[in-house]
Amino acid sequence: MKVETKTTREIKFRGKRTNCNEWIEGHYVNYIDCRGAENHLIYYRNGNPNYVYPETVGQYIGLKDKNGVEIYEGDIVKAKLVDIVKKRGKWVNVFTYEDFAVEYIQEDTGFRFRSEENKTEYYIMQDTELEVIGNIYDKDAVNELKKESDK
Repeated sequence: MKVETKTTREIKFRGKRTNCNEWIEGHYVNYIDCRGAENHLIYYRNGNPNYVYPETVGQYIGLKDKNGVEIYEGDIVKAKLVDIVKKRGKWVNVFTYEDFAVEYIQEDTGFRFRSEENKTEYYIMQDTELEVIGNIYDKDAVNELKKESDK
């Protein structure tokens, strides 16, 4: 009897290359060489290894934003939040947008949104409207985008 296993999402990682500061996606390997030095590599699709900064490595969470962009741990996403409030005696939906960092939670073995600004946390729902606007390692770029959109 043949047993098939089905993965619900692709397991891959992204990290910033040490030689050129560009992002790369692929399979992540962390090992200690014969000299005792710790190495962090991401193997790209073609099989070539690329050294990456370990603090920038993030896992693909299995979701894409509204534009089809893959979401990784460490990304900053704009999320459309829905609150149900009572106005003039009727329950209505109130939509707000907020920026969150995507992070992994070891205890729950899952991902969540974390807002530095409002100190709030949310678990990620598949049908939440999301848009990747940057990542926590390129915060300056995100701040520039915000300044441009405020004009």
